[in-house]
Amino acid sequence: MPQSEMGTTSKKRKRPFFHTLDQTVVTIKVGPDAEPFNVHKELLCLYSSYFRGALRGCFSEAQKNTVVLPEDTVEVFRSFFCWLYTGQLRSDERNMKPSELARIYVFADKSGVSLLKNNIIDAMSARLGEQLAGNIAIDCIFKNTPPNSPMRRLLIDQYVSWADTKFFATDVGLRWLLVRPREFIAGIAQALLKLPARLKNQKTPSEIDLSQYYEVDEPADDINSHLDGSKTNAKR
Repeated sequence: MPQSEMGTTSKKRKRPFFHTLDQTVVTIKVGPDAEPFNVHKELLCLYSSYFRGALRGCFSEAQKNTVVLPEDTVEVFRSFFCWLYTGQLRSDERNMKPSELARIYVFADKSGVSLLKNNIIDAMSARLGEQLAGNIAIDCIFKNTPPNSPMRRLLIDQYVSWADTKFFATDVGLRWLLVRPREFIAGIAQALLKLPARLKNQKTPSEIDLSQYYEVDEPADDINSHLDGSKTNAKR
């Protein structure tokens, strides 16, 4: 398995070796048509607090080795599946749009995959260094993440860093802003009020320290045994 991780700034963590993983495979049924994905159970549990709880607890998912995700999309889960095994969301990852990254971030947030969220912070920042996040990305993040979401802060900070303050005073700018989620509007307003002080040390988007948007990555307790190759395979 490749040892690289998506992103260039967030702290990297070695990926587990296949030969150290329990070979139990579970089925994840995704979307309204319940498209099946066969995934190593232990790999899911190492990275995701949600799957760890579902598959190692007393729930029916653990008994059947099956988890149903009817509200998630196959496209998003396929990216997560690819990331689990390769550390990349897909082969053309660098060309992914902010709206695509936003949807995967929302999935990672509700699935408790902190490392993936931090990786997407890196990727989103790279995209925002080239273009502003569009309506779809902003609406997706602000409608589907908690108020303290690091991605919310990143989008607000990047917008204030890039956008000319005069833009928000124009009719076009005001019309655009007023149809965005109210939390985004409030965040922009608060940031603009602080702008004179911030301009003294203003940095370009590429110079911003992304670590302020990272979450602490807390893997399962048994991750280290997989990283050093010491864990033996469990029998089926």
